[in-house]
Amino acid sequence: MKKLIAVFALIALVTGAAFADVSVAGAVETRLYIRGNSDDFENSTKIGGLIGTAWMQLSGSNDNGSMSGTFRLRGQDIAHIVPSYASSDPNVGQEVFKWHKAFVSWRPIEQLKLWLGQDADGLFEGAALAGWAYHQGSEEYLCVQHWDFWRLIYPGNWDGFGLAVSVYAVEDLDINLVIPTGKAHGWPRHQNSQLEEAPKFIDMFVSGLKLTANYKIFGVGTVMFSWRGPYNSADGYDLTNFNDRTSKTFNYKEFGLLGLSFLLDGPVEGLKAHLGASYYINANDGVDSPINLGLTAHYQNGDWGAKARIGSVIQLRDAGGMYMSFSLMPFYNISKVGNLFVDFGMSVNKPSSSEDAVVGWFLTPYFKKSIGNGYVQCGFGLFNKINHYGDSFVAPNDDFIKFHIPMLMGISL
Repeated sequence: MKKLIAVFALIALVTGAAFADVSVAGAVETRLYIRGNSDDFENSTKIGGLIGTAWMQLSGSNDNGSMSGTFRLRGQDIAHIVPSYASSDPNVGQEVFKWHKAFVSWRPIEQLKLWLGQDADGLFEGAALAGWAYHQGSEEYLCVQHWDFWRLIYPGNWDGFGLAVSVYAVEDLDINLVIPTGKAHGWPRHQNSQLEEAPKFIDMFVSGLKLTANYKIFGVGTVMFSWRGPYNSADGYDLTNFNDRTSKTFNYKEFGLLGLSFLLDGPVEGLKAHLGASYYINANDGVDSPINLGLTAHYQNGDWGAKARIGSVIQLRDAGGMYMSFSLMPFYNISKVGNLFVDFGMSVNKPSSSEDAVVGWFLTPYFKKSIGNGYVQCGFGLFNKINHYGDSFVAPNDDFIKFHIPMLMGISL
């Protein structure tokens, strides 16, 4: 690992000196935590630390900007342990190299762009307000993000390996087709062995073709459409055990996931709102397809503001159940001190009409202070019957309070 980083640093220095259009970037984030629960405070309370991230990146473009590329090397990918929930992966429990970001894009004409490679940050994000923009850093460590759930409500994100074709034939309209290559299903899906595993051409459809389209209405907002092929990935939800990350169901995904949303951005100063719905297209009469609905809103007025989101998965049958997630996060910029956030949320899981609903909640206030190109964040979290996925801090059904006291420091290089 040391040799690889040394070689990368040398390449960065040489290319940065030789080509003016090559940029070098990087970041380091370190963390510590204290956690435990009220049921067994003495034995459950532990203190630990970890490297949140440590990466270096090379990026550049040709003279006229028609071609560009990026390569990012992350420490946690060099020594990545395949998690136990990736049960279909033969490397479970083993250390493997995992790609994070390595791609080249080409725009031969103004109306067409080709993109080939891997970007774990994700392209064509559908959860415009509920995804990266909600907590804006350190999600799932300081806060409860639940990536899979919100990207189910607002589909569109793609973080696999393959080819993306974007067409800009009409002003304010972009159409994007994703053609995954290699083993495009299953998580993690960025290992060499999976990228190089070539499926049959006839299996391309079930490996997760994606189509997104966005039309901007000047001064009003954006209409967003998404279709995602029925690839075998952990994005279906089994309402009988929603809090278990490994308990997913795929039998209602015969023709993929269809999503439609409207992002309001412009008419009301300081306000953005995103209303969305998605539905699994299914031709099998014996299978129930849930409908997924969501609303996210951001509002800011000077130094203060608030963010809120509510989403629900509803089974469309007489004995059907539902899952609902809600959170509200006011925030305030304290002059010359930092930013204070108070995130409170609840979940309601009712597996069927004949079963009682399980109500969970969380409270995760945190503080962030920017110091030049660095930052310090700290906070605390309380959880009852709800998941905090970041580092397997899971409390799905325990009827007691778990606590998490995190701190982190980071800097951009």
